[in-house]
Amino acid sequence: MTTGTRTFGALVPTSTNCGMAVSGYEERRSWTGSDSPNLFSKRENPYSCDITIRNEPVIRWGRNGMYSGTVSSCFGGAVNYEPLPAGALDLLRTNSLKRVMGKYKLHDFNLATFLGELPETCEMVGESAIAIMRSYKAVRKGRFSKAVKILRDINNQRDRSFSVDKHATSNWLALRYGWMPLIQDSYNAVGAYESTTVAAKRKRKAFFRGRSKLVRKALSATTGPSSRIVHTDQVLLRTEAKPTTLQSLGLSNPELVAWELLPFSFVVDWFIGIGTWLELRAVLPQTQATYILTTKVHELNVGYKNPSQWVDAPGFRVEGISLRRTVQNSIQIPPPRFKDPFEVKNAMVRITDAITLGLALTRK
Repeated sequence: MTTGTRTFGALVPTSTNCGMAVSGYEERRSWTGSDSPNLFSKRENPYSCDITIRNEPVIRWGRNGMYSGTVSSCFGGAVNYEPLPAGALDLLRTNSLKRVMGKYKLHDFNLATFLGELPETCEMVGESAIAIMRSYKAVRKGRFSKAVKILRDINNQRDRSFSVDKHATSNWLALRYGWMPLIQDSYNAVGAYESTTVAAKRKRKAFFRGRSKLVRKALSATTGPSSRIVHTDQVLLRTEAKPTTLQSLGLSNPELVAWELLPFSFVVDWFIGIGTWLELRAVLPQTQATYILTTKVHELNVGYKNPSQWVDAPGFRVEGISLRRTVQNSIQIPPPRFKDPFEVKNAMVRITDAITLGLALTRK
């Protein structure tokens, strides 16, 4: 066991217009962790570390700098940040595990999902092929307007009356949940096949890393733009085990297969990641494995500016870093948590999906 504390710099008592304060620069580090058996057996061990950094310059403000003091003593150094959503840390861990799972499988192809979408995919491809053939025959006969109408009505065979909103809705859904998944599944299927080759097996690593982070911004208008709290979660999997073919293709867990075959299960996954939870349980190894779990919380309060009182302290800095690392032989999959379905990179696309899906269901 190794434990230590180290201090750099020092805060010194200072007399200011706000009374006695401390100023200067100080950095404190404290750590504790387990030791490896010897120098030749290096490995990740349980470890914790806390770092605090504080820079308190003496500043002057007011007309002609008539007042002096520090930010903490005169204006308060505490900052309010965006609240931590319920279950946010579990979602972070889940995202990290998803990245680990993708690297562990060497591909992202899920045969259970593909089979669940197969009937609709076959119907869509078949109708499109028939429509293209009919359109081609119309072009050969010189009926160009009819050819255009046939292609326009590919996804609206049951409703012959033209309506912009109806056609736009059905075509958008066909694109988002028909053609795009089909193209992505084709690409992923090639990756799954390549992962079975001898060359891919030789290149397979014995460790797989996944990392996620969450940023909470400062709510105070007087803090610098870089002030925030960053939560980082990292999962490192070390294992010589390999997923079975059924595990790799998402077919080892009947619950996962049943969920993927359930209509509109993808909509439920927008709000609660049940599908992801089932897949993580089915794929990630629980034996012959070592999981190194690392969490870091980095709180940064830098800069202070209050134009109404002519105060500007760009050198002010209060920083805290808390790091925790644990090592275990199995992994506890976080339970499914509610998540904001529109907090994604392409939020407008998700909103459009929701609107078009709602319109399509109400018109049936």
